[in-house]
Amino acid sequence: MKRFLLLVLLSLLLPAARANAAGVGFYATSGLGSADWTDSYSSGYSKFSTDTERKGLGISMDTHLSGRHFFNYHFDFGYETNTIKNFVTLPYTGPAVTSSLDLKGFSMSHAFGFGGKLGAHNRIWLGPEIRAQWGKGSPAGAPNVDVRSFGFGIGPAVGIDLNFRNGNTIIIKTGYQIMTHTADVDGYVSGMSVSESYDVDERFFYINLEFLFRSPGDR
Repeated sequence: MKRFLLLVLLSLLLPAARANAAGVGFYATSGLGSADWTDSYSSGYSKFSTDTERKGLGISMDTHLSGRHFFNYHFDFGYETNTIKNFVTLPYTGPAVTSSLDLKGFSMSHAFGFGGKLGAHNRIWLGPEIRAQWGKGSPAGAPNVDVRSFGFGIGPAVGIDLNFRNGNTIIIKTGYQIMTHTADVDGYVSGMSVSESYDVDERFFYINLEFLFRSPGDR
């Protein structure tokens, strides 16, 4: 299913690249941040903070990579892991379980950049970026507990497009995201039921290394 979805996205992006003088390629990402978890129903019952660490791979598309363009639209879609450190699992009775949690799923971001030339052929841009993310996982200390989350965020992003004569481009993109997630926690710990809903406020920095192939119209 994952391979099929990626093939569909590539089939949509490649014609767009040819039509709009764009570039298509791949990215790797890494990020660090923190998150505040608050019980959706009773904020006094369950509230804790965690550190987060992100990594992932995916596909990228950018409408304009050369220095002669003022505006560009940048799209990333990938499979990412958000590691939640010191996640707290609260059964109805019994002690809380604190462990790490890997939320794995798809992430999609849209950046709208404004910039100009950086040297003869390169480009630098800055603009707002919106992000949506889906994740699912089980805490290391509570393998029979499922955590599902959906998040939406916004923040600034900046990119440097390093364009080579052979039609390849390396992009260094970094940004800061303010995200709001809803998370549902269900399962069992030592036979005791767990059922929680959380509102999660996350803030994180990230950096992407991206390799794109430019279309003939963007050289």
